[in-house]
Amino acid sequence: MSVSISNETSKAPRAYIFDLDGTLCDTLPDLVSAMNSMLRRLNYPERSREELLSFINRGNRYFVWRSLPDGVAATPDDPAVDRAMAVNAEEYEKCYADKTREYAGMTETLKRLKSSGAKLGILTNKRDPFAKKIAAKLFPDIFDTVRGNIDGTPAKPDPAPALEVAAALGVSAKECAFIGDSDIDMRTAVNSGMLPVGVLWGYRSMSCLASAGARLIVSTPADLTTLAHPTI
Repeated sequence: MSVSISNETSKAPRAYIFDLDGTLCDTLPDLVSAMNSMLRRLNYPERSREELLSFINRGNRYFVWRSLPDGVAATPDDPAVDRAMAVNAEEYEKCYADKTREYAGMTETLKRLKSSGAKLGILTNKRDPFAKKIAAKLFPDIFDTVRGNIDGTPAKPDPAPALEVAAALGVSAKECAFIGDSDIDMRTAVNSGMLPVGVLWGYRSMSCLASAGARLIVSTPADLTTLAHPTI
């Protein structure tokens, strides 16, 4: 099932830019494991899955900062966050591929989009080295470019990284569909002038996606292929 929020999706995109966590694959179990390992190492109480889920999507620095106990770091730029991020990276390196899995039907959908002649990219607020490792492991030889976040550079929903990915794919922003599961992804698409496509199998609700600007919302990966052969 796909839900059209707008009738402006009649032209097939030349490129598809995907979020990673909650869109291409379920990474939450490994993110939770690494974060709670970090907290234990720092002698802080662990967080619940629900708490950690509410903290994701805004980049690793924000994720680590919010996961720390209240009062440890006043802002994301606090030196305590730098120390915690280093520990978190060590812990995530141990487990980033343990339970992370692609969503059912995703590889088949990506291959169909690619066979239509479209370019495929990933833009995620996950740290760049881990984004590239996960993409290579789960989706070998599928994506034309993968860009994660590098600390100190703009992150979604800033349009700059999305426009960089479009340029790497050799297309303009208006020729791209930006596909994601969060309000951050939809705002990124809107801010960069791309088609915002929300997915319902990830970490946020339909109302969250719609209110952030989604023009199309899909419930299965296979629904994305309708963009390559639009009927609306």
